[in-house]
Amino acid sequence: LVALAAVMGLGIIASQTREAMVHTGIGVFLSCGLVWWWARRMRSSIIKRRVVALTLGSILAILIFLSGSISSFEAPANRVFQAVEGRSNTIFIRLFLWKTGIHVFLDSPVRGIGLGQNSEWDKFLPLWRFDPMAPVSRGLGVHNDLITYAAETGLLGLAAIFWFFARVVKVGWQGCHWAKDRTSFHLLLSVWVPCLAAFARFFF
Repeated sequence: LVALAAVMGLGIIASQTREAMVHTGIGVFLSCGLVWWWARRMRSSIIKRRVVALTLGSILAILIFLSGSISSFEAPANRVFQAVEGRSNTIFIRLFLWKTGIHVFLDSPVRGIGLGQNSEWDKFLPLWRFDPMAPVSRGLGVHNDLITYAAETGLLGLAAIFWFFARVVKVGWQGCHWAKDRTSFHLLLSVWVPCLAAFARFFF
């Protein structure tokens, strides 16, 4: 499992996709937190020690990656720093898309403008044509699921998907209390943690 996780991590770093890096980090640390909570509840010191070791190992790996001390990691690490420092051109494109999406939502807050319409803004939004970012953002969508759902489905669509997320969280949390052995808890995490990570991704 450690070898498989290492291969997957290297693949994500090689792709230089910042979203995938954040998404993976959320999933890993969320898993560690839930396993730690369950191990305390079951009074399993062995599992707690393993969680601590995994968490420290993950933090060490992140620090090594961000340090740029390994030449293969230098380019992906620079992409992260560019985003944090606001030096990435794609950041400004996203800000324009988010601003446009919020404007569309405020114009039609209840039912939205319809699914799939966020990539067609250039056809019906006069304000789109006068922004310097418009030519480089044609057909890109919103690049944020929350704003996309708000603009396309309005408050009705947001209410439906948040109800779904609430049910996922409730059922999973109940399962955590029902799981009395490692096998059942492992099966629960293998399904629930990806759902929670996807829920977190919805906001960025």
